[in-house]
Amino acid sequence: MINLSISTKISGFVIPSTIAFGVVMTCLSLYFLNNINQATIRDFKEAIVELQHFDNTHNYPTNLDAALTNISKKSDGKIRHIGIILISIVRAVIIMATIGAIVISVLIGKPVQKVSTGLENISSGDADLTQRLLVSANDETGKVSRFFNLFLEKLHYIFKNLQTSAE
Repeated sequence: MINLSISTKISGFVIPSTIAFGVVMTCLSLYFLNNINQATIRDFKEAIVELQHFDNTHNYPTNLDAALTNISKKSDGKIRHIGIILISIVRAVIIMATIGAIVISVLIGKPVQKVSTGLENISSGDADLTQRLLVSANDETGKVSRFFNLFLEKLHYIFKNLQTSAE
């Protein structure tokens, strides 16, 4: 069992994963934006070269609008492709975050459940003060178990003294 505090367990997952996600998404966005920029400039250069060729012959192309529409479609297609990639990354991160949250909840939930079960066993029936909670970690649940056991020992000692005094 990992002996970390509950807040450390949560923070140890949430903070690094959030930072990593932000860094990865920023880097990918910058990469893709630069890629679109370079591709669009390349497409416009091709269109300008084609336009200059027709300008020298004084015959303007009838498909200039088609060429600009084609450049626009290429750019839209690239943006759509990048959007799909980014959405896929976000989905993967959501799945990983869900798995991480489940792992963290198990790391936190199991010890709390053990303490709860132990307290239920002690309080049920004839309230046997000789029973103790299992201390399996040094986190908050381990401290609760340890301090409760100490409380029971003191209470048991008080009852023994009362019994001795009564006799």
